[in-house]
Amino acid sequence: MYTVLNKKELQRYPEFDNHFMVVKLFEPKVCLDGYISIHRQRQSYPALGATRLWSYSSEEDALRDSLRLARLMSYKSVLAGLPYTGAKAALIFSPNSQINRRDFFKAYASVVNELGGQFVTGTDVGVNNTDLAVMAAESKFMIGNGVDSGFYTAVGILDSILESLREVFNSEDLSARSFAIQGLGKTGGHLLKLLVKGGANNIFVTDINPRKTWYYKLRYPFIKLVNPVAIYTREADVFCPCALSHAVTAERIPFFKFKIIAGSANNQLESVQAGQDLFDKGILYAPDYVINAGGLVSVIDEMENGKSDHERTLSKIKKIRDSLSAIYFSSKQEGQSTNIVADNLAEEILERNCAVK
Repeated sequence: MYTVLNKKELQRYPEFDNHFMVVKLFEPKVCLDGYISIHRQRQSYPALGATRLWSYSSEEDALRDSLRLARLMSYKSVLAGLPYTGAKAALIFSPNSQINRRDFFKAYASVVNELGGQFVTGTDVGVNNTDLAVMAAESKFMIGNGVDSGFYTAVGILDSILESLREVFNSEDLSARSFAIQGLGKTGGHLLKLLVKGGANNIFVTDINPRKTWYYKLRYPFIKLVNPVAIYTREADVFCPCALSHAVTAERIPFFKFKIIAGSANNQLESVQAGQDLFDKGILYAPDYVINAGGLVSVIDEMENGKSDHERTLSKIKKIRDSLSAIYFSSKQEGQSTNIVADNLAEEILERNCAVK
């Protein structure tokens, strides 16, 4: 049900980074189609990365997404102080297909088993806990069914916001600052709660689902609801992208009135140049894969110890803030954008850790 792709054929994709292994999945009986990319191999450690089910516009888009996100998972892991490398599964959902989710994910779990423990996975966009339970019944290489990873991701984001406030304003007082949260899903909603608990009271929120925004408006009447497009031009100290990718684009940056960008979404920057543009504009960018590692930390704690422990997980998440502080310091010392500094630091650690480069 899978084929290992030839590395020479993959070199034409800019996202290919001499990945250790890329496999093509295909089982027409259950409409299974997609890719698993393993970025690096480290002896005695599996590669970790969630499974995404998405309506990709093409096979190539799915492949490139898996390649890009596998590399970012490696970066996320090592900068959180974890010994694992990164991977990603991008499964293709066709709206016209008659998919039986149970059969689909059972077949997918069988492929994960065939990889022999090189790849350990959990849920991402399009995959829910029911799907994960189906997969876990078929494969021991599934993680995250007993932990609220969205909450722990939000904890890491809050710590990073506090570090960013200290960097920019020399104060961590949430009540003195304004926030714009884009996306109130399982992480954005938790982040809103944590900000309010910490004293924040000047908060703009938006989500493409109006039921979510009104749900939180009823809980916190003081928050201000914003149109999804208008969030990019709000005047706020901290912008928190917690929805889909590419919130930060060349077209939007000139209109930004933020001092800090720190959110949970993956691939927030449309390009490497976007990070440089933020740096030139004086906007402090907290690299997404650095600060959104709390969920990964939580599921690894569960995997390594049999079940997750709240206090132990919180203690491990504190390393995220330490990494971010080092990145901010290096950015100032070297005069480089934070995304470049983070990439270079992650590559240095990977080169030391991995048997295969």
